Amino acid sequence: MIEEVITSIVTELIKALIPALIKIIRTAKQGRKEWQRLKDKLESIQPYVEQIEEQLRKLQRHDPDAEHNLKMVEKWLRELKEALEVATDEVHKFNTTSKFKRWFNYQLSESFIAQNNKITELAGDRLNISLHLTGMLMQVEQARCKCEEWPGWIEWALQGWRHLLS
Repeated sequence: MIEEVITSIVTELIKALIPALIKIIRTAKQGRKEWQRLKDKLESIQPYVEQIEEQLRKLQRHDPDAEHNLKMVEKWLRELKEALEVATDEVHKFNTTSKFKRWFNYQLSESFIAQNNKITELAGDRLNISLHLTGMLMQVEQARCKCEEWPGWIEWALQGWRHLLS
């Protein structure tokens, strides 16, 4: 049961993050003006973080342990936002598929899955709310596109997740 929940979360994160990263790579290649526009989009994540924090404060009123959980979840949400900003900068630096694969594998397997597992663990029966809000935070871009340079990325990513979950 827990594997199915984690797999579902991972799938949603992959669906949200990969197109955004591909968009970031493509945008970065278009020059400084486009890159600044992308930075502005990343800054636009802040209202999502504020909405998430507000929603978590509302949830706090119904749970005696929520104050501690709220602080921890807010901390991890801020870390996720920072990780997205760092990811944007890192992707801008990489120019080969193999470097990108190594970075992507590390970043997702070590950082994002750990952060989302912590949020999931704290959210408990509020899993759907947590997943929805985390998905909002992760979606810098909602556009769905395929990566022509690396057509097997989804199979590769899912293999990595299955390995982590086994």
